[in-house]
Amino acid sequence: MSGWNVSDIGGARQAALFLEDDLEASPMVFRWLEWCLALAASSRKPASELLGCAFHTPRVDELTPTPGTDDPLPWTPEQVLGRGALDSLPVFRMQVPCSWGALWLAAPWARFTAYYRARIRGDTGPPPLALKSHGWWMSWKRYLVEYMALQGAWMVYPAFPEQASFVTNHYEVGLHHYLATDAVQPIPDALRSEPDPRFCVPLLRDAAAVTRALPGVVALRTRAAACGCDVLDLLPLVGWQHTLVAPAAACT
Repeated sequence: MSGWNVSDIGGARQAALFLEDDLEASPMVFRWLEWCLALAASSRKPASELLGCAFHTPRVDELTPTPGTDDPLPWTPEQVLGRGALDSLPVFRMQVPCSWGALWLAAPWARFTAYYRARIRGDTGPPPLALKSHGWWMSWKRYLVEYMALQGAWMVYPAFPEQASFVTNHYEVGLHHYLATDAVQPIPDALRSEPDPRFCVPLLRDAAAVTRALPGVVALRTRAAACGCDVLDLLPLVGWQHTLVAPAAACT
């Protein structure tokens, strides 16, 4: 949270790339970053709606309450959108933040940090929404979950087959994953011997395949103009409840 103060960077037209220290990035990560920035620049959507672009495709629903703290429900975008639709354009919008590699846009980030400060001061309480993230006491992400749910804001996500992504998390032992005790625990440097398939996804490495899958933004603008919609309306929208909110716009 303290890593980026928008006013220090130079204004609302800036963006920042956040990567956690246990991520491995695909060689295609900057191709996706460039595509996302061009897509955002082509949109007429209010700045409050699009927060940024995720680099990781989820395999779990981490927001629906479950009995345990570490038992998120299995979920993939195919369950809601279908693989066929995603094969034609493997991108969707979702009202859930991604902390495992993301590009954030300055104006909505500034709005979120204002909300975060108000919550920390106690000016407002948690929203009356059934969110598992209410129990993430040590995570800033829970406030972003709240903010996005309340504002109807979203991020752009990749949705390639097998949830192949531009980053993967090796789910190393760390601050959120050591033994539940007040004693300080040493954190090993080694990777887990058996990666958790819920979080460790394949990395996209085929440059030609990624380029073929992501149409040029000019082509998307042309399609949007023909449909009479915003370019981002060509992407289906999934809500924080992990259900379809709005299908992709279709020309009539």
